[in-house]
Amino acid sequence: MKSVYSQLCQWNGGIMNKLFYPALFHEAEEGGFWVSFPDIPECVTQGEDMQQAYEMAVEALGLSL
Repeated sequence: MKSVYSQLCQWNGGIMNKLFYPALFHEAEEGGFWVSFPDIPECVTQGEDMQQAYEMAVEALGLSL
């Protein structure tokens, strides 16, 4: 299991605030990776490789927020 931080930027009165959400990358038994967010338990996604899993995690996080 690898841990990385996903980042989401929001505008607040013309000032950009950065919010960080930890993402956990898990190796799937059948191959590929699945991603979970401890702060947002209902947000999970997967990818065939680490790059695709990262891209899907960024999208899933954006949709969850």
